Amino acid sequence: MAHLIVEQETNQLPNSQCTAAAASPPIEVFIPVDSMKSASTEKLLSSLDASKEVQRLQKQADKITREITALESRLTPAHMAKAPAAVTSQWTASLFEKREQLQAIQKNMEKYKKL
Repeated sequence: MAHLIVEQETNQLPNSQCTAAAASPPIEVFIPVDSMKSASTEKLLSSLDASKEVQRLQKQADKITREITALESRLTPAHMAKAPAAVTSQWTASLFEKREQLQAIQKNMEKYKKL
């Protein structure tokens, strides 16, 4: 059961964890976001933006894939023979990190595609 709490007007902005539910002069009502987090509500809200989120994640995946390709081209035996060891180890670490990022993005994309 929801309770409505009426407080006197203050000149402070509402908590960042609140969502404006209704606004009309002279009253503004804010509902804490935490109270709206039920499984069905969360699924509904996420499915509304799921296709946009998949598009955003795909752009990120494309960018990281290009970065991985560039790093892999630097890590050929010919390049590694010429580059200092510190640089090649930095490239290798960066490549590992980019591959992990790509895996995480792909995992999130699959999750949003199921919604």
